[in-house]
Amino acid sequence: MATYLATVQVGRYRLVDTAMGPVRQRAAVPPRLLAAFDHDFAPQAAMVRLFERVFGPYPFEAYTVVVTDEA
Repeated sequence: MATYLATVQVGRYRLVDTAMGPVRQRAAVPPRLLAAFDHDFAPQAAMVRLFERVFGPYPFEAYTVVVTDEA
């Protein structure tokens, strides 16, 4: 992973598995944003599949996103 992609996020998060295919997809989401996350990130697994068809295999075994609560 490129070092500029590394961050530290401190807070209360719930870990959510969003896809378990060849690329495990997970999210760390503040509990109050879970419903919005489910809606907003619903196409994520399909997006990764499309990107793999266009650009080739995802180079890591997992993809994780952190949703921050900036309110």
